[in-house]
Amino acid sequence: MRQMLRVAQQGVEPLTDEVMRLAMRKAASDFDDRHGGFGLQPKFPQPMTYEFLLRHYLRTEDADALHMVELTLQRMAMGGIYDQIGGGFHRYSTDTFWLVPHFEKMLYDNALLVRLYLHAYQITGNPMYSRIVEETLEYVTREMTSPEYKPEALGDEDGEIFCRYYGVTTHGNFEGRNILRVAMDAANLAREEGLDASGFGELLNRSRAKLLEVRNERIAPALDDKILTSWNGLMLAAFAEAAAVLGRRDYAEIAERNAEFLLTNLLRDGRLLRTYKDGRAKLNGYLEDYAFMIDGLLALHEVNFSRDTLDAAIRLGNAMVELFWDAASGQFFDTGHDHEELVVRPKDVTDNAIPCGSSMAVDVLLRLAVITGDGDMERRASTALRSMRQLMMTFPTAAGHWLGALDFYLSRAKEIVIVGERGDSGTDALLAEAYRHYIPNRVLLGASGGETEANGLPLLADRRKVDGLPTAYLCENYVCQLPVTDPMAFARQLVD
Repeated sequence: MRQMLRVAQQGVEPLTDEVMRLAMRKAASDFDDRHGGFGLQPKFPQPMTYEFLLRHYLRTEDADALHMVELTLQRMAMGGIYDQIGGGFHRYSTDTFWLVPHFEKMLYDNALLVRLYLHAYQITGNPMYSRIVEETLEYVTREMTSPEYKPEALGDEDGEIFCRYYGVTTHGNFEGRNILRVAMDAANLAREEGLDASGFGELLNRSRAKLLEVRNERIAPALDDKILTSWNGLMLAAFAEAAAVLGRRDYAEIAERNAEFLLTNLLRDGRLLRTYKDGRAKLNGYLEDYAFMIDGLLALHEVNFSRDTLDAAIRLGNAMVELFWDAASGQFFDTGHDHEELVVRPKDVTDNAIPCGSSMAVDVLLRLAVITGDGDMERRASTALRSMRQLMMTFPTAAGHWLGALDFYLSRAKEIVIVGERGDSGTDALLAEAYRHYIPNRVLLGASGGETEANGLPLLADRRKVDGLPTAYLCENYVCQLPVTDPMAFARQLVD
């Protein structure tokens, strides 16, 4: 850790694609090409590193980067780290094979993994990835459940097929018991059992549902029910993005209720608070609370087109700079200037289980700079990025979110404005095209086209419907192509 902190120093060297190429080379040297993941054991999901690899693949068409992501996502989804009955991921695998999990599920892990699987689905179209997203978000809407199960509840025929698929045996695969993992190829097993793909899928779904009922009758493990602003911000973004990519209105409603709760109960006099429990919010928010909340609100705006949601994100962005920016070092403090006095005011610059507050702050500042035209936000973000240059090249698995922010900074971001009312079929069709492909380096705003809607935001200036129809504008550096109302025409613009 000290070595990582030593390489986090304000720098003047330019930020170039070479930083990402060296980070990719270092990550590849640490990759387990047999089982996926980095290192041996224990194995952590590390979603931010794979997000960087997806970005690198889009930028360079390096097939190795996509292979590393897909091998890992598939092995995790088939292994015991994933709850094959109830959905959702456990904290980490205690072995190198993703089989034996540390039996604890964290909100932040599942939020980050949902978005990673979503992005892999956008790139590849593999339905396994969208299934994992939906099963995980279904888990998130329930209370945490025990990882145990009871195969004999299925009956002989279904039970035998279920056990073959998930590798259940009489001697077990862990201390005499069984941790469910995908042990056979679904198509091969279905063929052996004389089932078509649809029938096999129905058998698995009804079996999982029965076992979940049995499992829910057991005493549930302890649940920490305090609400943290930062973790909820991550999950807010996950539900919102899944709503857009998968066309799930129910996910959007969950995201909207979450945002309303957070803004009502954890925002006091413009100051975010960190935690809520038993009807009481307390403690001044940290940098990560602001940065993660802004990220969630920006994702929600892309779904609900609400100017109130967007304005809340912008206000929190300005407050974040005021409270946490350190001009002397060109970095962010983790605590605000009004925080209780500490012996040392901390600055955590490494991405671990979650993005550090600083890397997410840089990420959202870059996007807010495009939305607002505030060059000062971009200057601060680029200054902080330069201080992480050596860290990104030397320890890429501890700088995954930094590398994602760097990719945005070095790109020509696509600026997308969709003018139309949510719920209108034409608006929905344009939004679907914007989310059909993974376009990480973009900013998307929605508006109804009102006369005063721009209100100082350059991206919304003079954005109107064409012929009274929902209309899409695709711009770079505020210079736009011709507005289009046809989704196919918009799709062609996006891929050019």
